Amino acid sequence: MEINIRGKNIELTPALKDYIDEKVGRLERYFDSIRSVDVALTVEKNRSIENTQRAEVTMHVNGNVIRAEEASVSMYSSVDIVVEKLERQLKKYKSKIYTSMRDRGRTRKTKGLPLAEAEVEVAGGNGEAGEPYIARTKNVALRPMTPSEASLQMELLGHDFHLFLNPDSGHVNLVYRRRDGNYGLLIPDVST
Repeated sequence: MEINIRGKNIELTPALKDYIDEKVGRLERYFDSIRSVDVALTVEKNRSIENTQRAEVTMHVNGNVIRAEEASVSMYSSVDIVVEKLERQLKKYKSKIYTSMRDRGRTRKTKGLPLAEAEVEVAGGNGEAGEPYIARTKNVALRPMTPSEASLQMELLGHDFHLFLNPDSGHVNLVYRRRDGNYGLLIPDVST
């Protein structure tokens, strides 16, 4: 497992790097197929913010992206809390994978296609006098997956929606989190 650590407004000491390597390395016991882990450490220089030490971890597991972030008063405690979050997500992901394999009658591991995302900043102004505007555009590679796999990916990313390619229909679908805590599925009407 490759662990990439980068920092903003913080000196990455050998002790901090070793601590992160040890903590994040423990996550490998859940999946031996963790390809890479990106750790971003940030110290906010705003005195009005109490929790200025932020740790953000992005993992690439079986072609899926699992992400968590946490901020606290200490970078070490931020790392501890974010690793605990990732542990819970990995346990949930692992149980859902094996449950879905059992439901489909499979005994092999599922293969996922790499999820490539590229962020592109949109050029332009701030909009007219408080008008909403497009602040960022994100290109997403659509992966074929079932709605249940898409809802799992949405949960792992911590998003409120997920765009995916439905292999049954061949169309782009969107799964989203409803206010009542359940999920919704948007299917395009291509008959018109």
